[in-house]
Amino acid sequence: MRMIVIKQRTDLQALGAQLLGAGAAREGALQSLQRLNPHVDFKQRIEPGTVVLVPEQPGLREGESASVGGEAFESFSEQVRTALEATASRVRSGHEARLAQQKDVVAVLKSPALKKMLESDPDLKKDLDAALQVIKDDQQAAKESEKLLRTLQDQSAAELASLTQLLG
Repeated sequence: MRMIVIKQRTDLQALGAQLLGAGAAREGALQSLQRLNPHVDFKQRIEPGTVVLVPEQPGLREGESASVGGEAFESFSEQVRTALEATASRVRSGHEARLAQQKDVVAVLKSPALKKMLESDPDLKKDLDAALQVIKDDQQAAKESEKLLRTLQDQSAAELASLTQLLG
């Protein structure tokens, strides 16, 4: 089996011409291509970065795709790992920045001047309590999203390792 990473927006017909050229077997090859790639909506434009698996077919232009095993798959696996690590890093940075801002807000909300104001306005106290609960909920959601992201990284690493073994 072979694969190609789409470099610029294309559609099924253009991809077929790129991979197969013209010929009687082209329509059957395009159907095989679609069956092999349920993750791709061939009715829409195929976006850059999309990985398309290419079935071994007579008339396949070898230079247009790479073998799924070997360097091509290793490169793909590394791109996935790198992208997930970069995403996780950006998410963590965002959470850390938001946590720092929340700490500043909480410090202000617990200041003696504000406490004095709260004593004279029970409605303001309710609003403040609600705001503090939102901050607490947001912090919990951030922890859960980081945990989910770590799980996604672990699962993708396991799937890539499994695919590496299957592809030999």
